[in-house]
Amino acid sequence: MKYFINNAKEQQICVNYEHNDKNSKLAFVCHGIASNKSFSVIRVIAQTLYDNDYNVITFDCRNCVGESHSDMKCAVLSDFCEDLQTVIDWAKEQSFYKEKFLLAGHSYGGSTVLDYAIKNSDEVDKVLFVSGAINGEMLNQLYITNRTDFYHQLCNGGTTYTNNDKSCFLDDSFIKASYDYDFLKLADKITMPILQVMGDTNETSTFENNKKLHNIIKSEKKKIAQIKNCTHHYTSIENEADLAKDIKDFIL
Repeated sequence: MKYFINNAKEQQICVNYEHNDKNSKLAFVCHGIASNKSFSVIRVIAQTLYDNDYNVITFDCRNCVGESHSDMKCAVLSDFCEDLQTVIDWAKEQSFYKEKFLLAGHSYGGSTVLDYAIKNSDEVDKVLFVSGAINGEMLNQLYITNRTDFYHQLCNGGTTYTNNDKSCFLDDSFIKASYDYDFLKLADKITMPILQVMGDTNETSTFENNKKLHNIIKSEKKKIAQIKNCTHHYTSIENEADLAKDIKDFIL
């Protein structure tokens, strides 16, 4: 079921709620930069959770390529965090709301859900951190090294990204804003079960960087999984199947 809710600024956020008849658990799934709730990797995560007895909430962050409010300015991590908070606050008023809930996010969405989990650990049961950004310094260096041409485009006026007739603007604001978040410094506050997943050819969320985070996390149940022949976006059928299996194995 689709809902349009308003944030404190009276800006609309589009939310999708998938009710599972077993109605046992609740999960929120957050997409990444220049993406939306219908992006293929988000659907894989959401469907896997749904198939394993979760009620699932996905939503479109503002200033991305979804159905939520857009000013055609670059979304930054604080915007994503605000939108997740808005959606969770809305969910708390609904009959289906349950704690503790699972948080899952891809790319910037992974960073978003990790930030919420650290600040609200009493509400969160598990975290799925899929190809997430760990801090601004790492993200900036990975863009410089692995996506050089695109990085220069971001720094020199930015670009308009279009997907399915929806457009958003990207510049280096989202990279610069990531410097306000450093999960390496906060990893010892991650006490709930957490799964970290990334592809072995991922250019902006590498195994090496994820391992640094993994080693600091204090959770008694933590797992890191690297998917073979996989980019940031899990584009092949094999990638999607491997991701679904890693998630299912972790949550069961």
